[in-house]
Amino acid sequence: MSQGSSNNVPVPRSWFQFFSENSASVEEGLRFSVWPAIPVQYEMVPEYLEDAVKEVKYIADELTKLLPTPLPEDDLQCYSDLLRSLETRTDLTQRIFLEVDVRRTISAIAQDIYMEDDTTTYGIKERALALMKYWNQHMRDSSIENPPFEDRPVPPFKSDGGDDDAWTLRLTEEQASRAEREYLDRKRWK
Repeated sequence: MSQGSSNNVPVPRSWFQFFSENSASVEEGLRFSVWPAIPVQYEMVPEYLEDAVKEVKYIADELTKLLPTPLPEDDLQCYSDLLRSLETRTDLTQRIFLEVDVRRTISAIAQDIYMEDDTTTYGIKERALALMKYWNQHMRDSSIENPPFEDRPVPPFKSDGGDDDAWTLRLTEEQASRAEREYLDRKRWK
């Protein structure tokens, strides 16, 4: 330590040394009292959310293929089922929205001007708009009631009509392996 010039008070060599000498030990699991809470988006995804993040990321990637307009060979029934999965999911949380840009994808579909004629039988654009409004309203309402760094569940937009397996997303082995690879790539760069 170097000596202070005016009153011979020892000055720490570094900030790290100062904080480590003047705060609770890191080994005990206590944080420094001067640092704010770490925002949720900088932490790793908890294990109980990993499957939901993988599936929602896969759905968002697949629904992105609808933009800017569906092609004649696109399977609109498949896209409708993917959207139905988002509408009826019970495992969505606001943390998943931070990890996956699904809200941006749904918003783009809802605002797409070229989609109206091709998807009227499935109502994809109207359903995406309703889902986006619901999610936005839920985010506004829950942000008032809860602390900022708390993960909050997002209730499903629609119920599945009582049949538990009606709209459960079932990925093929190829789709599941692709979702797993993309999740691991995302996790590696986080």
